[in-house]
Amino acid sequence: MTSLVRLTVLATVLAMCPGSASGQAIVDQWDAQLWVQWNSQIPVADTWGLILEAQPRWNENFSHYDQVTLRAGLFKRVTPKLQVSAAYAFVPRHTVLGTLYEHQAYEQASFVLPRIGKWTAQARVREDQRYLGQWGELSHRMREQFRFTRPIPSVPSWAMVLHQELFINWSDTHLGPAAGFDQHRLFAGVNHPVTSAIAVEAGYMWQEVFRLGLRPERHNHIAMLQFQFRPRRGSAPLPPAAPMTLTPSSRAEE
Repeated sequence: MTSLVRLTVLATVLAMCPGSASGQAIVDQWDAQLWVQWNSQIPVADTWGLILEAQPRWNENFSHYDQVTLRAGLFKRVTPKLQVSAAYAFVPRHTVLGTLYEHQAYEQASFVLPRIGKWTAQARVREDQRYLGQWGELSHRMREQFRFTRPIPSVPSWAMVLHQELFINWSDTHLGPAAGFDQHRLFAGVNHPVTSAIAVEAGYMWQEVFRLGLRPERHNHIAMLQFQFRPRRGSAPLPPAAPMTLTPSSRAEE
């Protein structure tokens, strides 16, 4: 296993360890979290398919069940390198005020970009619409992600994965999110296909939540575990994978 994989495993373990006393004393500035994801893209016609996702999260050093995102939607493969999608998500959030229910919708375009050496490059652009009853109005947010994968030479059935994602709120709400830079995520991990339809991805993600309005800046250290379900429909090619990875043996031009 390469040094990058060892560093990824070490970073994930460190993210799961309790912090120092000084770090724990400033609870509003950092947190260790666990995010688990089941992401499905299921073809139902030649170029159409279903999106089904479940994403539970734990925060406060893994001690608190924070929220779960339950999402369903549709995707359309426009070309072998372009996919568009739209989905709705129901997000119960467990807070000190009780359980709050957020509603989200998104429209997204995903691209397979030209290769960079042995790296497969992908991008996605997403527009989120978010609503929480306590906000009293709709919040709009733009997201962009760039993702890079490449097979690990010594174990080609495994792939290294790097991605970054920036979130920008472009609307103000009276009692909810303010306009401005919302958060930034950086991820490093590995991906391994378990079967022809299921892959597992694990790694470490650093999340910077920017200071916005009365909200303080936060730095979250997140252990990520993702299961990706992407069956084929007959002999049809797989759709562009962003934000999911292509399996190590796949090619960008497929």
